[in-house]
Amino acid sequence: MKSILIALLPTFAALTTAIPWTPKTPSKTSSWGPDPRSPSKNGKTCTVQALGGKKDDTPQILKAFADCNHGGTVVFPEDQNYWIATKLNPVIYDVTVDWKGTWTFSDDLTYWRNNSYPIFFQNHHAGFVISGERIHVNGYGTGGINGNGNAWYNVEQAVTQPGRPMPFVFNNTAEVFVEHCQGFPSLVLEYYEWHQYVVRQYLL
Repeated sequence: MKSILIALLPTFAALTTAIPWTPKTPSKTSSWGPDPRSPSKNGKTCTVQALGGKKDDTPQILKAFADCNHGGTVVFPEDQNYWIATKLNPVIYDVTVDWKGTWTFSDDLTYWRNNSYPIFFQNHHAGFVISGERIHVNGYGTGGINGNGNAWYNVEQAVTQPGRPMPFVFNNTAEVFVEHCQGFPSLVLEYYEWHQYVVRQYLL
């Protein structure tokens, strides 16, 4: 098994703070293997509008990934803030993700401790896992994840307890291209069982 961890910020800072973030100069490109092929496209677009009011957006996000699987484009508009209250693991093929909005993970720490996906690398867990092939994620300099790190810090007081998940993991993927996404302070990306992926111009 090939395993590699890419932490956009030091691990503890990434998972324990959610202070306001200021854009910085884009980071350099990181890549493993040949350049991934672009997803094939069928012209279908699925645009997700946030429900607001801390209503769980996970079901409609999963529906969009399902409806636009195998050639579609899933769009999260820039002015939208999505509330993620349940775990999700879309398995997608030939999908383009225009990720301009922000995903904010809920502060229900008990739920995340008991329901995250186990990742077989140093006993890690994750609340959001993407699997599949030929996936292109473009954040356009505005999109990203807020892992609600302050909620964890307030409870744990810098003493990490078992079960705290990472927000975002690619697992069992091939030919992935990620670019122009914001590295929110609580964002950590991990890649497991990867083949041919490029991470370009992450804003730290």
